[in-house]
Amino acid sequence: MPTEFDLWTEIVLFENGIVFKRNNKEEKLYFSEINEIEPMLINSFFVNGKYFGYIFKFKDNSKIIVKSNDIEDLELFMEKLFDLFPKEMIREI
Repeated sequence: MPTEFDLWTEIVLFENGIVFKRNNKEEKLYFSEINEIEPMLINSFFVNGKYFGYIFKFKDNSKIIVKSNDIEDLELFMEKLFDLFPKEMIREI
């Protein structure tokens, strides 16, 4: 299981990219580097699909996983992010 040091705890949206933050580490991602954003459901010990998250897949085959139980207002952040892209690029989930 990941430790609290492995979890992304903050995401900041800029006009040309995203900054993922955890502890004192930052990972910058420009929109041009995103290959895919994949939604996922996260189970707790007692409830299936209790949390949700997203996998940001990059063109270099690396990825960052963010989860709603670690990042406050993740759903609002994703809505703002999807608003930046043309509707043709966004598939309804």
